Amino acid sequence: MQLMFNCSVVTNAASGSGTSFRFDQVLSPNVDQAGVFRLVASDVVDGALSGYNGCVLAYGQTGAGKTFTMSGGGPRRRFEDRGLIARSLSRVFQRAQQDVDHS
Repeated sequence: MQLMFNCSVVTNAASGSGTSFRFDQVLSPNVDQAGVFRLVASDVVDGALSGYNGCVLAYGQTGAGKTFTMSGGGPRRRFEDRGLIARSLSRVFQRAQQDVDHS
């Protein structure tokens, strides 16, 4: 596999042909949960709060980190490791509180 900018080229070893896939973003393994939320889900949550439909879908190979990304946790259950679901709900309640404070 060869990664080029926003495009991943996968070469089929049997035929030698390549297939190109486009991604919105490829995140480094070093990105923490807060960074994933900021880059992936914060705009989706804000859009949903403005009346738009939104969905964050975790898809991939077994063991790739989908559950950790969505739910957080891990062996130590640290607050900073909370996942997209908890962070999204926190954003919803923060915005609701801001609306109450400003009305």
